[in-house]
Amino acid sequence: MNYLLLADMVTVIHTALVVGILFGILVSVRYKRFRPIEALFLLLAILIWSLYSGCPLTYLEDFLRASAGHPIAISQVGFIPFYFNEWFGFL
Repeated sequence: MNYLLLADMVTVIHTALVVGILFGILVSVRYKRFRPIEALFLLLAILIWSLYSGCPLTYLEDFLRASAGHPIAISQVGFIPFYFNEWFGFL
C-alpha cells in the first residue's frame, strides 16, 4: 500500500477543510443566511478537536507518513504551522 499517497490525500482533504471553513466565515459575514451553517461547521470542528486533543486528520497523516518511513511529527507542531512553514517558509 502506498502510504505516502494516502498521507498526501489526507493533506489535501485537511487543507480543503481548513480553507473551506475560513472561506465560509467570509461568506457568512456577507450573507447572513449562511451563518447557522458556518456556526455548525465551526462548532463541529471545535468539538472534534477538543475530543481528540487535536485534529484526527493530523494524527492520521502522522501515522501514514510514519508507516511510509518518513516520520515528520506534524502532530507535535500542528497542521497549520507545519504547512505554513513548509509551503511559505514562515511561522
